[in-house]
Amino acid sequence: MIDAVELARRAVELTRPYCDRCQCEITLNVPATNEPLRFRGDEQRLLQVLGNFISNAAKFTHAGDTIEVAVEPEADTIAIAVTDHGPGVPLERQKFLFSASNVCTATTAASCRAPV
Repeated sequence: MIDAVELARRAVELTRPYCDRCQCEITLNVPATNEPLRFRGDEQRLLQVLGNFISNAAKFTHAGDTIEVAVEPEADTIAIAVTDHGPGVPLERQKFLFSASNVCTATTAASCRAPV
């Protein structure tokens, strides 16, 4: 069983050095409960996914801005949200968002990254 709070905490700590290099802050918001929020899943894969979400947020948000990672228990689910305040994905690239060939290169990064 995976503890959602510990998973999010590990992802934040593993990506903090990258966020520092991108000159952005990262915060973790967890519920004020001592009850573990457990679920079944592939912990390493989920850690990789969360790390990717956080590093993408750091890459494309404004310098000095804050990335928020939150663990949010709901009725019968647990959500882990990564929120940034960057420009978002340009409308013309949104249709490719989940395609296997969607890679932000140095050329496309210039149009994705928020100005400093």
